[in-house]
Amino acid sequence: MFASLALAAVMAQTRECPPIAGKWVSPTYMAHRHNTGGAYDQLTGLSMSLTIEMLSMEDCAFKATNEWTNGVVGGSEFAVGIVHKYPMGSMTLVERPDAPTGGTTGQFELMHTPEGKLEVHYSGRASTHATVFDTELTMECKHCDAGRRLLFGASGGDAPCC
Repeated sequence: MFASLALAAVMAQTRECPPIAGKWVSPTYMAHRHNTGGAYDQLTGLSMSLTIEMLSMEDCAFKATNEWTNGVVGGSEFAVGIVHKYPMGSMTLVERPDAPTGGTTGQFELMHTPEGKLEVHYSGRASTHATVFDTELTMECKHCDAGRRLLFGASGGDAPCC
């Protein structure tokens, strides 16, 4: 009985969504692609940004735009995601099935780290290939002065000051 009461108390607690709304950017990373027929190749020099907008603070649902390129292939893809209650900070983000040419439709497993970064684990597929990669994203920030006032000419939407 005490265990069920403790579980009910935990579930009744107010849910807090991590501060993920805004634009997140990656360093350069590499993806691994396995093509129909068995060929394997690496896509090098990739970079991505993930722009997140919260849809519901009650259940921590969000939508995102994933923009990626390596200078040869690239595109913009739309996705919907949710922050899981457990483990704290873990998220799943699923892309819509309309991937750009050369891209894949897939799923991101994300983790908001204690350092304020997003760890990214991606797996996706298209009719001719499957792709996987790992990278880490950091929040793009505004350029602000010591008083946290936006400097002239800087932009950043809802991004925080550096």
